[in-house]
Amino acid sequence: MSKQTKTHIKKDVALNVFLNVVLNAGISWMLLKGGETLIWGGDKGFVGDLLATAFLMPFIVTLIMIAVQRKKVRAGKRDAVALNTGAPLMSLLARFPRSLFKNGLLFGGAGMLILAPITLLGLWIVGVETFSPGTYSVFKGLWAGVIAGILVPMMILVGLRQGK
Repeated sequence: MSKQTKTHIKKDVALNVFLNVVLNAGISWMLLKGGETLIWGGDKGFVGDLLATAFLMPFIVTLIMIAVQRKKVRAGKRDAVALNTGAPLMSLLARFPRSLFKNGLLFGGAGMLILAPITLLGLWIVGVETFSPGTYSVFKGLWAGVIAGILVPMMILVGLRQGK
């Protein structure tokens, strides 16, 4: 992978992390401000919100990121990337489907089935039982930024990969 491609990925990841922190914290605050304390489950629970966000955010970002990267490759603004390097992650990404929707399902599924449970396990281990609306908004924004930092580089590589 060229130095230019690596720089492109770093720039796009940084922008996505920033946007996801700001948007998720802001939306959460607008929906929760002045509300009651959030608990683990029920109508005022944060578990369902985290699971939904862990699926929807990567799903939506995937639809945007892969489409944008493919367009850049078609327009000659970015070089296509060979993902058959023998590295396990690259080999896995090379097997992702060409369907934008299916990729969205895969990344959304990874968020909901891997990243959200790890987060919830961590919250449980450290003894978090409730969140105030403000604290939750900050947490959710930072958490969304971490998810973007983990998944967006892979989305970009899937979008830039060689082939049709």
